[in-house]
Amino acid sequence: NLPHQQEGALKILRDLDGRALLADEVGLGKTITSGMVLKECIVRGFVRKALILTPPSLVNQWKEELSTKFDLDFKEISNEKEWENTGLAIASIDKVKNFNASTNEFKHSRAHEIYWDIIIIDEAHKLKDKKTFRWRFVDRLQKKRLLLLTATPFQNDLIELYNLLSLLRRGHLGTISEFRSSFLVNGNERQPLNPLELKRKLSEVMIRRRRDEVTGIRYMKRIPMVRPINLSWQEKKEKDLIL
Repeated sequence: NLPHQQEGALKILRDLDGRALLADEVGLGKTITSGMVLKECIVRGFVRKALILTPPSLVNQWKEELSTKFDLDFKEISNEKEWENTGLAIASIDKVKNFNASTNEFKHSRAHEIYWDIIIIDEAHKLKDKKTFRWRFVDRLQKKRLLLLTATPFQNDLIELYNLLSLLRRGHLGTISEFRSSFLVNGNERQPLNPLELKRKLSEVMIRRRRDEVTGIRYMKRIPMVRPINLSWQEKKEKDLIL
């Protein structure tokens, strides 16, 4: 564990009451920081019900890191029945957000019946639109603590940031009309108004460190290379058949 990860975990637990937007730049170990928060809460008895939602490609990576680095065994949720008697759960957010239009409810609505001690959501910038089923699914989850992880909390559109923080702490930036009048020039989501005050409000819920601020990490230089590949006769034949 690196010093900035320990400091981040401590701030989330001590100052932010387990509800935070962890927006460290790529490569600074947001998974490790949140794993430290999770482990500390479990050891202290604060957390018995924990849920991690990730993109499908990251489920196994999360499970492995939590197992090898923190000795935590999370159960992967694949179908609706598996929510029963679950303490530590992990799921692909793309799977569980599915909405059944005929019944007008989420297929994994059982997740909404559980009171979660903590929920961690990776790649949280995908929750920037309140109109999506993804955002609505997360909003309905009952949760005491919530960690949103993303290296890009918003991209030129401050309403996206507002939507993200609405999941974290509803009303922290006021109503949408208050937010527009206080922090957007003429309501334009791409032109910030009162940036210093907005930064202060964000500091109350967000942790963000840049690479140039962190010591102790050796970054590998990426060198793109083009390597020609000669196909075998069999590969050429199969390629021609496919085409």
